[in-house]
Amino acid sequence: LSHSTLKNLLQNCKSVREQIDTFLTYVQLSEQDVSNRLLMCKDIENALRTTFPESSVHPVGSSVSGLGLRGCDLDLSFHYSASNSNSPAQNIVVTNVDVSSGKVPASDFPYLPLKQQLIFIQKVLKESGITEVTTVVPGRFPILNFSCNDLGCDLSINNRSALQGTRLMQACSKLDYRVAPLFQLVTYWGKHFYLIGGPLKFKSYAIFLMIVYFLQKRYPPILPALQSVLQKIDLNEDKYLFSEGKDTSEVFSPSSNSENLEMLLREFFFFYANFDFTSVICTLDKNVWDGKSFIIKEPTFELNTINVQDPFNLSWNVTTGVDWKHSKSLIKSLLSACEAYHESSDQPITNQNWGLLAILDRSSANYSFARKETVEIKIPLDKTDEISENLIQICDNVFCFLQDCLLFECHPVDSKTIKFQIDKTALINKTIAYNKKYGKLQTFDKFDKTSTAGDVTNILFSHSMYVTVLETWRGRSNYFYQDDIESKQIFVSTEQQISNQILEKCVENSEEKFIFICDCSVISIGKNIFLNIIMRTVNKPVFIPKLRIFLKEYFLKYSRFL
Repeated sequence: LSHSTLKNLLQNCKSVREQIDTFLTYVQLSEQDVSNRLLMCKDIENALRTTFPESSVHPVGSSVSGLGLRGCDLDLSFHYSASNSNSPAQNIVVTNVDVSSGKVPASDFPYLPLKQQLIFIQKVLKESGITEVTTVVPGRFPILNFSCNDLGCDLSINNRSALQGTRLMQACSKLDYRVAPLFQLVTYWGKHFYLIGGPLKFKSYAIFLMIVYFLQKRYPPILPALQSVLQKIDLNEDKYLFSEGKDTSEVFSPSSNSENLEMLLREFFFFYANFDFTSVICTLDKNVWDGKSFIIKEPTFELNTINVQDPFNLSWNVTTGVDWKHSKSLIKSLLSACEAYHESSDQPITNQNWGLLAILDRSSANYSFARKETVEIKIPLDKTDEISENLIQICDNVFCFLQDCLLFECHPVDSKTIKFQIDKTALINKTIAYNKKYGKLQTFDKFDKTSTAGDVTNILFSHSMYVTVLETWRGRSNYFYQDDIESKQIFVSTEQQISNQILEKCVENSEEKFIFICDCSVISIGKNIFLNIIMRTVNKPVFIPKLRIFLKEYFLKYSRFL
């Protein structure tokens, strides 16, 4: 795959929907690609059968699950029968050199350690002419990495979990048509940002399970709990590795969720940007567990920076092999994608910064937003008499979000209601006195607002409060509720319940709480009326990046209640 070619294709599109269709056409494996991979698998199997007559080689992973990207490696699992082998001498000890030089007979193969078994296979493949250059890569399932006909191959031994995972991936892609393209979009993004593939990075299977959990938590759900999938579909059937797999509509009704790929891709980034990764993702029952509580339930489960339970081996964390660096890079890249979405919606569209181009732009993913002091949210309002008569109520609703929903501590600024009329170059300057107990900054000078529009900006009403942040905003994606709530009263009540649940689990933090000033205005620019919310840090040098992303998305998502 050539990213520059893909970028050129995306720049010529007229909509995000067209970008997604163009992307999928370019990156997906063709039927011929899959057929060639299966033939290559057969050639490798025939080469190994000269030494292991009863062996078999199975293709696994995205190459045969229907979720692969063009150019992805071919994953293979070698299976053999030891029924006719003679037992070797007790406590046999051989060196790697003994194995690679041919001093160890094939009858001893089943009793060698996995690494030496791969060295043995390495010798067989070289002698057969299948490949010249091979490398044994250590891990939970060590693999033999080699190239065959210019295609990278990764071969493991008796990797039944890979077979199960592959069948599960194909079954889920048949449950809903959006699974495969969403996986391909996210995995391409992950590979492009060096998060997926290779030692210490994420495996595609881990990303797949994260996508499954995300789709399970949509409203209505797009995928069911995997427990019901495993109960109703026999994933031991080999047909699940090929295109003639069973039609899952025989046992599962289609989801009533109508969200399109464009929306789901965006929501995936925001969902995990505010996810509490100290929890364990469990796709089996579509739930999350607190890490410490989960260890009591599964004592052999190894916690990591990000935790995803394998639905087949419940004590296995599929992200165990991912190091701290790449885990943190994933979290930062999620934030960067969210910022790209926000900034692309705030700026004029060019052929460089919209749609898929924005989230795939590595040059802008330097997290410069982490140094910003403010959050600015502009929400269009209907220009009606009702709005003009309820300016105070509209601004009060903003503080209802902060105080009643998120349980932040809000205190009115000691200033009178402000009415201004300014042009595009004028500044609003005001000094606000604070109670000394609320932080190091006693005054807040030069709260500057510059009109970004060519039209005159009229500030119809402005109201300010300073806000002390509680931890109720962190990990809010872990809590599920219906997105179709229309009653403000039910919305506020639901949000309060979530906030209280989060507070119950919070550990007392001795650090100084983050404080920001929130200036809420109803403004008119030309013929349009907007609710303009500006939040600026008071006692810290920058606005917390994750909080910045969360607040902007929170207000935009639930703006119907303002």
